[in-house]
Amino acid sequence: APTEAPTPEPTEKPTEEPTAAPTEAPTEEPVPDPTETVPGAWERPESPAITKQLSKLFRAVSEKTLGVTYRPVAYLGRQQVNGTNHAVLCETSISAPDSRDLYSIVCLYEDADGGVKITGVYMSEIKTYTAGAMGGWTTAEDPTMTDRLTALFSDAVKEIPGANVAPIALLSTQPTSGTNYCFLCETETITADPASEYVFVYVCEDEAGGASVLDILNFMGN
Repeated sequence: APTEAPTPEPTEKPTEEPTAAPTEAPTEEPVPDPTETVPGAWERPESPAITKQLSKLFRAVSEKTLGVTYRPVAYLGRQQVNGTNHAVLCETSISAPDSRDLYSIVCLYEDADGGVKITGVYMSEIKTYTAGAMGGWTTAEDPTMTDRLTALFSDAVKEIPGANVAPIALLSTQPTSGTNYCFLCETETITADPASEYVFVYVCEDEAGGASVLDILNFMGN
């Protein structure tokens, strides 16, 4: 079991759903939901790894952001408009008393000249647990779902009634007698009108290589 249970940290909820489009499009073209896959809309990158270009964009916006720090950990999607929209999962630190680091989805707009601005931030209620406390969680060096991680995840999750669960990225790990993992996943309900959302799935791998689910929390911590 984790040394600290992955329970959500209460925080102010966004006015929109966390996977919704930015409230204001950076161009005249509409910005659809980052989870959509229709042609010409948001596209899932081949890898969730943070590229050098994304790191450069976040360094640029951090110079203009006061009181909050965004550390990109997983690339969720891109959209080509008059420039490029990016959706990135971040570990987010807020400069406030008793605040905890939380996950958020940050939407960036990169113009054709390389300028960048934040067009939307969707805060979760999920603690990152990666602040460096002894026995705590460590941010994954590479969020890519390898064959081994995919097999481990499948063995642990097996089947969730009423929904399909697809792992997107490995976010963090915690050493125990085995290893605990935090995965960002996308679920889709098995209904006539399917709906999708992001969830955080916590998996325990024991010393013998067996895997089981510790917890599943949606983006808002439920």
